[in-house]
Amino acid sequence: SMSYGPGRYDPKYEIDGIDYPLSYVRWTEQRNMETILNLIAQEKLDIKSLITHRYDFIDVLDAYKLVKGEIKEPYLGIILQYDQNKEHVSSINIETKKKKKTSDVNIGFIGAGSFAQAITLPNLIKTKCSFDTLIEPNGVNATVVIQKYGFRRLTTKSEDLFGNKEINTIFITTPHSMHAEYVIKGLKSNKHIFVEKPLSINEDELNSIKEVYKGTENILMVGYNRRFSPHAKEIRKTVKKIDTPIIMNYIVNAGQIPVDHWIQDIEIGGGRVIGEVCHFVDFLQYISSSNPVAVYATSITTKNKNLSNNDSLHITIDFADGSIGNITYHALGDTSQPKEYFELAGGGYTVKMHDFKMTQIAGFGKLRKFKTGAQQKGFKEEYQAFEKAIIDELESPISFESLYLTALVTFRALESIQTGLKLFLQ
Repeated sequence: SMSYGPGRYDPKYEIDGIDYPLSYVRWTEQRNMETILNLIAQEKLDIKSLITHRYDFIDVLDAYKLVKGEIKEPYLGIILQYDQNKEHVSSINIETKKKKKTSDVNIGFIGAGSFAQAITLPNLIKTKCSFDTLIEPNGVNATVVIQKYGFRRLTTKSEDLFGNKEINTIFITTPHSMHAEYVIKGLKSNKHIFVEKPLSINEDELNSIKEVYKGTENILMVGYNRRFSPHAKEIRKTVKKIDTPIIMNYIVNAGQIPVDHWIQDIEIGGGRVIGEVCHFVDFLQYISSSNPVAVYATSITTKNKNLSNNDSLHITIDFADGSIGNITYHALGDTSQPKEYFELAGGGYTVKMHDFKMTQIAGFGKLRKFKTGAQQKGFKEEYQAFEKAIIDELESPISFESLYLTALVTFRALESIQTGLKLFLQ
């Protein structure tokens, strides 16, 4: 009864619902449970004699006192009973001691996981944005975030955000497979959208977003923060002085993640090329001020079951102005070493950026260094730019064309790995 049966801890079975063939595995986790419930229903299996205590769920702490020995009674089976007559609600208003802000940017927030709590919310609280409604299925996460940031209400239904006319802005920090659906709902509901990368995990989703976006004047922003870094701004200033194509190299010491991690699941996370390499494609677009036109990619090949081939790869991107960008992204290095290194050459200049802490700019015999001390990846500046665009009714900080091309490059890169061909975007 503790082990449940074959299928336990197998995400393909438990989450995706892919069953084991009956002729190969007779007693799976599901079939074990079905059999037991059928036997109980037919009164062929008597479990009543095992039940010694029943508690209403509201008195659950008393049940734990019994188990811990604080209540001195013998026990065996303990049943927790829900109130079947209690009205179920999908949304509750929150009363907190935290003072609630009002702003021209009133946010509905979907997903309050580790990234949202570590990066997004701590930076947003420094803006003038106000927090209206939160969707977060994890009770612990929801409680922490509501108390810390002062959301007005908690809900389990996305319609409570998209249908709320007081909310004009939606932040989406969910698993990747949910991004496109919420982006489309948000745009159709006349909301400004900030979605963490990636915009979508396949080309069909991307084209659906493109069609919906054509009919809206709202801002759609993807969390490509690196282009907003002070280091990116310094590099861009230098590139504007260059009158030749440039060569760009971006090396990412990404570190290994388990092959069964959710981001590796093509249906949920899309894989690391779609889910992470998009960051660096966007950075190259920003630095070059040019659109990508062609992609060639190749990855390692290994029989090591703990490694994914597409976690370590090289991508070459041709740009419309004749520039070339190279991305070497790998999970093979020492993660105690810096994660990101960028360099470019063009027009007599050489630029080297070390992990968003220091940038060296050399040109015509002169060397200048730009240092920020701590790592500055542009998160704060990114959220400020998004807020300003909404309040001042400006163009989106990143054009939709750029967002579309970034996603398309990642899709074509994966296709190039499979075919061995250089692929053009148009």
